Amino acid sequence: MREKINRILHSRWLTLGVAPLVIALISFLELQLSVSRIPFINAEMTVVALLWNLLFCWLLLVLLMVAINRAHVAMLVGSIVSFCLAIANYYVLLFHGAPLTLPLLKNTATALDVLDTYRFTLDKYSGMILVGFVVALGVVALLWKPNRGKAVL
Repeated sequence: MREKINRILHSRWLTLGVAPLVIALISFLELQLSVSRIPFINAEMTVVALLWNLLFCWLLLVLLMVAINRAHVAMLVGSIVSFCLAIANYYVLLFHGAPLTLPLLKNTATALDVLDTYRFTLDKYSGMILVGFVVALGVVALLWKPNRGKAVL
């Protein structure tokens, strides 16, 4: 475990320093847009709460990087998961009036039955979530070097 931590601390600063912060920021913005339609701070969110939310997104990404042992794959998986959660939460909030929660997952069968009655459009907010996802994929693509060996961490 200590050797793995030393390899993380002595790896390239871009792959393990800047890129995870950028991906975490994009993930946070996607999730924030899906709930409040305001990218950074709304009236109820303080700067401290914003920093805690951003730190949480970053820690999840770092844990994923340690678990997968490949930074670019972890950032790709994290970007896909945050995009899926953000877009699902956006449309659930839009059509249901409440954010996506675990108890709502019990009603998935009912939701799928009435899904064809809804009209899904790409509006300004869902488009911004999609743009964030494309930017995150671009960051991962810039770091993707298939010839550099299996273990990144």
